[in-house]
Amino acid sequence: MLTGASTGPSLDGALAEAAAISFRTPYQSNAALRSSINKGETRFVDMHLSMLPQIVRYGFLGPVDWAVVEACDLTSGAASCSAHRGSGADVCGRAGKILIELNRRHPPSLLGMHDIYEPADPPHRHEIPIYHASDRIGSPLITVDPSKIVGVVETDLDDECAPFSPPTPATEKIGQNVAEFLVAEMRAGRIPKSFLPLQSGVGDVANSVLGALGRLPEIPAFEMYTEVLQDSVVDLLESGRCRFASTCSLTLSRRPCAASSSSSISSAPRS
Repeated sequence: MLTGASTGPSLDGALAEAAAISFRTPYQSNAALRSSINKGETRFVDMHLSMLPQIVRYGFLGPVDWAVVEACDLTSGAASCSAHRGSGADVCGRAGKILIELNRRHPPSLLGMHDIYEPADPPHRHEIPIYHASDRIGSPLITVDPSKIVGVVETDLDDECAPFSPPTPATEKIGQNVAEFLVAEMRAGRIPKSFLPLQSGVGDVANSVLGALGRLPEIPAFEMYTEVLQDSVVDLLESGRCRFASTCSLTLSRRPCAASSSSSISSAPRS
């Protein structure tokens, strides 16, 4: 089983508990699967997520029998991604059969959230022409061969996202320290007054840092890159403190702040 990243308990967990996974890559975070790997019952290759698409295209992992992908809408020969993209374009291109989960929980208005770009393989690869967080260089759709689609399963399911913990005095203090450090660098002239694009990590500390940045009026509205876009970024976008956020995935709470309502978020995996 190959995936774009980790999955929820309904996939990694259920299959591991059924002893149904013989091989897994590139990344997982499920306790049942981790136990199976550590016991030697499931073979596992731990690789960086960005390596998987090229390795799949090269055929190093053998043929891809099935591609199972989630979509929010379908057109002739193309699928509009939901909140997930991962390595979907690459596995769909190589798979013998494609099964599409059409999840109605994600509205068709998500079209345009994605920027799907596949670089050429070495030795013909050029630089990825992203110079600003808001640059778009690819397609909003995954192009698929209709003859490979053997089924469309309609669902209406929430994502299986683990909730983040509320901020603590420690994470709040870390966030304040980082924000004040950046302000001091601006005052010293080592960061321009127009500020710089930020790259944020994921987790409780990152949420606290971004929250502190949003509360400091001396920091102008900025753009950012992030591996995972969280609630704190949505708050910054809605308040105008962040002009644009480019991300590879979404991990949002169930509060009524649908990411699809904001035209400033670009879910853009640069695989």
